[in-house]
Amino acid sequence: MKNVNEDLKSNPALKNYIKYFYNNPNHPNPDTQPCISLRIQLRDCTILSGIYRDVVKLYNTIRIYDESEDTQNIWCALNPVKLSSYTSAKTKNFAELGKGVGKDDIACYRWLGIDVDTVTRLKREKDKLPPLAKGATEEQKALRKAEESRLRARHGDVATSDEREASKEVATRVRSFLTQQGIPSAFASSGNGWYVIVRLPDLPVTPESQLLIKRVLTYLSHTFSNDVAKLDILDNPDRLFRTLGTINRKGTQANTAYWRSELLETPSDTSPVPVEKLARIAAMLPDDIKVSVSFTSDKPIADSSPSQGKITRAMMEQALEAYKETGTLTTWQRLEGNKWGIDPCPQEHLHSTPNSPTTRTVYLDENGLPGYNCLHDSCQNYEDVDGNIRHYSWTDFRDYADPARNIYKFPLVDVSPLTKGELDKLGVEVLPNVESESIEVESEFTSASNSPWCKSGFVCALSHSFEVGSKVAFESWAWGRVKRSSGRRRSGSRT
Repeated sequence: MKNVNEDLKSNPALKNYIKYFYNNPNHPNPDTQPCISLRIQLRDCTILSGIYRDVVKLYNTIRIYDESEDTQNIWCALNPVKLSSYTSAKTKNFAELGKGVGKDDIACYRWLGIDVDTVTRLKREKDKLPPLAKGATEEQKALRKAEESRLRARHGDVATSDEREASKEVATRVRSFLTQQGIPSAFASSGNGWYVIVRLPDLPVTPESQLLIKRVLTYLSHTFSNDVAKLDILDNPDRLFRTLGTINRKGTQANTAYWRSELLETPSDTSPVPVEKLARIAAMLPDDIKVSVSFTSDKPIADSSPSQGKITRAMMEQALEAYKETGTLTTWQRLEGNKWGIDPCPQEHLHSTPNSPTTRTVYLDENGLPGYNCLHDSCQNYEDVDGNIRHYSWTDFRDYADPARNIYKFPLVDVSPLTKGELDKLGVEVLPNVESESIEVESEFTSASNSPWCKSGFVCALSHSFEVGSKVAFESWAWGRVKRSSGRRRSGSRT
């Protein structure tokens, strides 16, 4: 890896960003050397992606696209990509059409990014609109879109100087709190908002790490969010952050110029923060705030026909077409691999920024299990009827598109709920009517039992499952707690 100071001269803000987060050629662990995921979104919604190790080529790619008015957003994943993913990539150090890396490609949690999002006048005006009722007609949805478009044309998506200064005060309070906890942080402008970024001790990409990070972010969000700033909860390891030093051209510009993002301050102490300090913040989260994570593989299934019991691409497209014919969906389109863009998102009335075909998708993972993903914060941090904060899931999407499950029936084999004997063999005790954290996992049930910050042991949900190929998915839930190691592995994901 070249030294970042050699050739990066014309954009010093971009140079400082690359140097601080990625330019570490002597990292002791070769598999976690900074292979960098880059994502570029053009104004026509075209997505370009690439994996880089050459920081000069990374810099030049970013600089060229940043200077173009046709570019809307440039992001990088703060966490490093696995060396194996870089090595196996078809193209290296080059951005091309494609979706880029996923959770399975991330080597570790190296950075904790705290996104302090400015509440703009557009968001305040949209919040004044009456909520769109569930089951709203197409005419009602069209009227809502027209009203939101009118507000966007009047106010724009870009934060004003006063709005940015108000949200900066919130970000400053977050940094002060972390300093009091003995946690140094970097500080940056994302353009419209602010980033507070903490160096982590290269945590493994596991459900336990993700839950720890989500608890920390949820506590900070509930403590510091107010009417001028909102802290987004961005806990997935492949999460993209604005490439600092580039112009944030997100959304519609009205009377305020686009802002350039920038790394503003870095701490004198750049050593990783001990996990115990993060655990202390995670433990501050009130018991009545329930947090869960969904942790499943995001690798696409092979092009060959899946084994019996799995959902195929043809089945998914038959379902989407059926939803379209009944008016639930306006349109859908096949994207790369086993992914489909849909319109609209069931949560679209809550979105604060414009949509594109790639921001709301349904997909099949490598095991033929369906999923739903929308990149908007209202879907990434969806609060369900029970008060749980989680990703808007495939089950939620089907509840919206086909609540009676009679528009299209996937050929899945139902299995009776797990018996007490089966639960005993798994080392799980069912705890009915107990409020606790749930975690949907693809790992040993006991894997979190010994985590120093997980005082109550590992909790998961295990009732009324159905078999999909060799996996077990859970459709309705009862609380379970691990009692002992069973030596068996069983996978779970909501469906």
